[in-house]
Amino acid sequence: KPKCSENCNPSCGCGKYVEIWNNVFMEFFKTKDGKYTKLKQHNVDTGLGLERMAMLLQGKETPFDTELFKPVMDKLQELAGENDSIESRRIVSEHLRASMMIIQDGGLPSNVDRGYILSKINS
Repeated sequence: KPKCSENCNPSCGCGKYVEIWNNVFMEFFKTKDGKYTKLKQHNVDTGLGLERMAMLLQGKETPFDTELFKPVMDKLQELAGENDSIESRRIVSEHLRASMMIIQDGGLPSNVDRGYILSKINS
C-alpha cells in the first residue's frame, strides 16, 4: 500500500502499516482505588497475531485472504449468493473460528462462563 501522505507513519491509521506483534511492559500494579504501585518484578509480555503473521508471510491484504480463512470465506460466498457481503462473511468467519476454539477447549453451549459466550456467538 502506498503512503497516504508525506507524514505517513505506523500511527497515522491509513492502513499502510499493520501491527503484527506488540510488547507490554509491566511495571506497575493498579489498586482498587486507582493508585499505581511498583511491581517487585518487572515483566515484558509479547503477543504475536497468528492471522496477521500468516497475512504477512503469504503476501495477502487481509487475514481473511489467507489460507486460514479463505476456504470458509469462499464457502460463505457460495452460500450467500446474491446476498453476499464481505463484511458479513468476515463476521461469520470470526464467529465460526471463535466457536471452534471454545469447543476444542472443551466448552459447550450453556448459560455460564465460556459456554455462555459460545451460546451468544451463535445466537
